[in-house]
Amino acid sequence: MGIPDVLLRYEADQDVVDAGLAIWRILCERKVVDVPIAYLRSEIAMIVLVRLAVDQIHNGGIDAMFYNGWGECAEHCVKALQDIGAPKKAAVLQRAMDTYWGGRYPRTIAEWDELVDARREGEEMIPGVDELEEIFYRQSEDTDVLFVRYVAANVDVFEPPAVELPAP
Repeated sequence: MGIPDVLLRYEADQDVVDAGLAIWRILCERKVVDVPIAYLRSEIAMIVLVRLAVDQIHNGGIDAMFYNGWGECAEHCVKALQDIGAPKKAAVLQRAMDTYWGGRYPRTIAEWDELVDARREGEEMIPGVDELEEIFYRQSEDTDVLFVRYVAANVDVFEPPAVELPAP
């Protein structure tokens, strides 16, 4: 089953969350998530970044996104959320990023270690992180719907060519 098949089923009777998960599964099976963001087509990178940000936040909170190292992509995630139509969630993530490290990902191991050590000592890596997460979750922007709509509007980008040309 390809992405167009998922979209057809979604239009007929499938829940949007199921459609989003099915599309994400297809992209994972194609190893899209293993490719550095800089090498992906911008449309595909945007979807990967949106899914990355939302999944990280839902699975462990905003601080988990930074603590697990995905914070390196945070500013790209902010832009992707804006571009997909979730500017309020993007603003919350930007606020967390600004609070967390002044808006700039730590460029040295020493800067990163300082943040991690603060976490180990029981200090919040992001002051007020619980409040930011509550604000993030309260936003009316449904990233599942936006994700599926974006893929549907750009389905040709997400499908590999039907015929592979032989190598020269």
